[in-house]
Amino acid sequence: MTRDDAELYLRRKYPGADIKYIGHGTDSTAFRVGNRVFRFPHNGTDIYDKEMAVCDFIRYSVSVPVPRIEVIRDGGVFCVAHEMITGRKWSWHKFQFHPIRQRRLADSCARFLADLHGCDAVRAAREIPALQENIPFCDFDEISDFLAGFMSPRQMRVFRRNYERIIKAPVLARDMVIVHMGLKGPNSVVDKDGNLCGVFDFGSCGVYERWRDLELFYLGKNGPLYRRVRRMYARYSGVRVPRGRIEDLAVIEFLWRKRLFPNGTFAPRGDHFIMKNIAAALNRFYGLPRWMYWGIYLGMSRRRRRLGKGA
Repeated sequence: MTRDDAELYLRRKYPGADIKYIGHGTDSTAFRVGNRVFRFPHNGTDIYDKEMAVCDFIRYSVSVPVPRIEVIRDGGVFCVAHEMITGRKWSWHKFQFHPIRQRRLADSCARFLADLHGCDAVRAAREIPALQENIPFCDFDEISDFLAGFMSPRQMRVFRRNYERIIKAPVLARDMVIVHMGLKGPNSVVDKDGNLCGVFDFGSCGVYERWRDLELFYLGKNGPLYRRVRRMYARYSGVRVPRGRIEDLAVIEFLWRKRLFPNGTFAPRGDHFIMKNIAAALNRFYGLPRWMYWGIYLGMSRRRRRLGKGA
């Protein structure tokens, strides 16, 4: 359903209501109707049935409000609606010059993740079968042709060896938990003091390794915020946080299937995006100082230019 079609449906369904277009995301187009949010999916509808069930399952176990989702099937129209969770927007660096607010943000995010990860994942997977469709990694053979355009054969061998080491690493049963896979500014809100006061968009969640939720804070490149989240998460959850594992997962996050394989094809990402992520991964895999990242990136740029001229 297009944006215009969705808006027309809402105006017919709720005549006289204050209807405002919110935005167009990866999975849906959203509108505000009074004090409710309506989302119209771009593809399948199963993701929202799962999201509704997950929110209901975790609602009384987590420290912040989550949406109470209503699935609407009205003739040929499908959408979901929930009351707005009010709060303020935040980003990885919003409170970097406000240490107290940043500390509160870190503490409340860590508490929420510890609560979420403490839910009974075995029972959740049994009651919500869609959660058993784990957050997948790409098979390297599926992406090798694509990556070969950026790396030399030797670099490809190093990347493959480390990529497979990371995705095939054994995961302890206690670390298989319900993960949100998107706790960040666009999917949550904070109060005026910086405390997390609402989390939404559970469409990408699943039962998987708990560290997938902490890697986003590492990727946010706000060191004090990430370190505080890591420390407080360990305190709230009682689980030792393996920094090396989080950093390994972070450097291959850009190859997560949902991000680069929408509708079975690679997303239209520019060379700069791909090269900076590959350079960061190789920098870690080779065990090089951080400043040498730029040397790898520049070498990759020259390789791309040569390949372009050859074409």
